[in-house]
Amino acid sequence: MKKLNWPGVFVFSAAALFFVLSMMACGQTPSLDVEQLWSQEDVLRTGELVNSMGGLLVTRQVTLHMKPPFYKGIMPLVYETASKEMGGGGFGSSLSIPAMHDFGGWRNLFIYKDVQSLALRMPAGAVAVDNKSNNIIAECKVKQLLMGDKQLSGFEIAEIHYSQDGRRAIFTSTFVVDFPRGFKTKEKETMGKKEKDYFFIWPSGLGGF
Repeated sequence: MKKLNWPGVFVFSAAALFFVLSMMACGQTPSLDVEQLWSQEDVLRTGELVNSMGGLLVTRQVTLHMKPPFYKGIMPLVYETASKEMGGGGFGSSLSIPAMHDFGGWRNLFIYKDVQSLALRMPAGAVAVDNKSNNIIAECKVKQLLMGDKQLSGFEIAEIHYSQDGRRAIFTSTFVVDFPRGFKTKEKETMGKKEKDYFFIWPSGLGGF
């Protein structure tokens, strides 16, 4: 486990996202007729919101032996998480807010809308960023919470995948993440061609942190 200063890490990521989102907005026509789910302001606002709460960014290496249904890689699944750690979790415990999942080839940066979503550890969505080019290659947004027996049973999430240069939308779908495992379990309303899955784990579950 390693502790890092949150501002430095996020400023780098936000600057890269700012560049790519600006490039996407400057007359680039996607191959699918879709509206971008997140703006550069949404991404930067998340950084400002999290920074305002203090604490440290802590990274962990996670080894997951239970295979997520939409994961097609080598098992066990090994990846790195980053979470914002601060006091106030109750009974002397700390509050751990998931900030990033890094799968080697790309990283998912989670977007929060307000302090309540941070406290509940429930991001409103995410952007997937290629680790080599820093291009946004996918994004997703929670559409609704799913309830079963008056309890949270999962999330319905819309997603858009982009080409590797980040300029064309090539795939869209709505998928379901179960709770409390945090695994993507179902995909519907698909359009276009999917090259890979980016959001097969959601931070509410086993590998969330």
